Amino acid sequence: MTFCRSLVCVVTHLAIVSGYLAIHSAAAAEGVVVRDARNREVTIENPSRIVSIGGAITEILYALGLEQRVVAVDTTSLFPDTALRDKPNVGYMRQLSAEGVLGLNPSLVLAMQGSGPKETMDVLVAAKVPLVLVPEVYSEDGLLEKVRLVTPWGRMHEPRA
Repeated sequence: MTFCRSLVCVVTHLAIVSGYLAIHSAAAAEGVVVRDARNREVTIENPSRIVSIGGAITEILYALGLEQRVVAVDTTSLFPDTALRDKPNVGYMRQLSAEGVLGLNPSLVLAMQGSGPKETMDVLVAAKVPLVLVPEVYSEDGLLEKVRLVTPWGRMHEPRA
């Protein structure tokens, strides 16, 4: 197990213990507002259909047991191996097509900062689907920030059995 994967497990458990996944029903009804890597406030109201762009994001979503919400991943989503095998592939995170992402009818797009090209990201930002850009920082604090951006809405809409 790599250091990053071990750290994701530790941070995930810390996030759960710290209450990052606990969303009050009032917050769920109104949505959750996060500040992304571009310092934009993004309101997430329905995280039921997520396009995950970036291996770290996909790994966090799967570690939190949210893989049923993921409708597509990019080619950097190598872990777990079931992500790229079982989900539609939107291509490489730096060579995305807005049509390829939006054509999957996502309710939320989570993308690593640096995803592109710029023209595609501009279209995604302008679309009515919330786009959260997650900072690309390689440190413990950076990993914590990634988890914080993914987990505030993590249990907002529980999957129905």
